[in-house]
Amino acid sequence: WQAASEDVAGAPYAFVICAENEYSTYSGNPALRTYTVAVSAAPPAVEEVSVNTSELPSSGGPVDVTVKGEDLADKLIRVEAFDEQGNSVGYAERTGPGTATITFPPNESFDANKVYTIRVSLDGGATWLDIPPTVVTVLKRTAAWKKSGGGCNAGAGAMSLLVLAGFALRKKQR
Repeated sequence: WQAASEDVAGAPYAFVICAENEYSTYSGNPALRTYTVAVSAAPPAVEEVSVNTSELPSSGGPVDVTVKGEDLADKLIRVEAFDEQGNSVGYAERTGPGTATITFPPNESFDANKVYTIRVSLDGGATWLDIPPTVVTVLKRTAAWKKSGGGCNAGAGAMSLLVLAGFALRKKQR
């Protein structure tokens, strides 16, 4: 066996096998025949995409995305999060299988959760793998977060009373 001295189209691995025939029809001498055998490796395959949490508070935050698969060691893997309209909200890249972190934006809505789909690409985002979706939800804001006109809404009467009490205490100390 010897390594192929020429490229074989579509095959990352090729070998040249040299074999002698015992009989040659022309001269009676053994003839040397060369055969090229091309062996193709299986394409890289993503087998699993998982997240450390599938639900975030309304403030958003980081999510670790883990990608596992076969023949990914030297591949640039891009994980990207898309909102329900298909807009990208963040991505991370790494070489080979493992974990990358995407930071999700806060959800300013009091009415609805925001749902994001994580997609995986092995070519920098030119194409996306057809694998089951991985979803992360950023919860809607709760009433405790609702903005009221004056921030801490203790009421104007209560604030006036506090100011007057402070003024009276200060006057008494003089």
